[in-house]
Amino acid sequence: MGDTWDVELYVYDLSQGMAAMMSMPLLGFQLEAIYHTAIVYNGVEFYFGGGGIDQSRPGGTHLGAPMRKVNLGKTHVDPCTFNEWVRAMGTSEYRGDAYAILMHNCNNFSEDASQFLVQKSIPAEILEMPKKVLGTPLGKIIEQQFGNIKITPEQL
Repeated sequence: MGDTWDVELYVYDLSQGMAAMMSMPLLGFQLEAIYHTAIVYNGVEFYFGGGGIDQSRPGGTHLGAPMRKVNLGKTHVDPCTFNEWVRAMGTSEYRGDAYAILMHNCNNFSEDASQFLVQKSIPAEILEMPKKVLGTPLGKIIEQQFGNIKITPEQL
């Protein structure tokens, strides 16, 4: 079958615990975190933000260690093919100017990369969180105030 590479999802909490403490009184339901995700493949962490697709050593951004790591499986997609996919996506769907903090963000990139590499989705609670939050009165205000903000992980 050839070589295989492990694929992991690194999950970070941008709120550093505040979402878990404050979501119930503010939104009316419990959030575990404000998720930032990245795909770790072949010893490199790939993520998407307002600057486009970027990479670092695993856990090497200023966000530090992830709150959890999800093993997505193994892939037969070789590094050259994945790097070509990343370059192509970085000049189309995942350009920096295509980033939208609520609806086209790091989690969407992680989902697409996971589908490309292992044909699996990332956890549904991560993908569904923006719609769930935007369905609340506070979510509507958040969308109006912050919907078009471009953020890179370095700005968090």
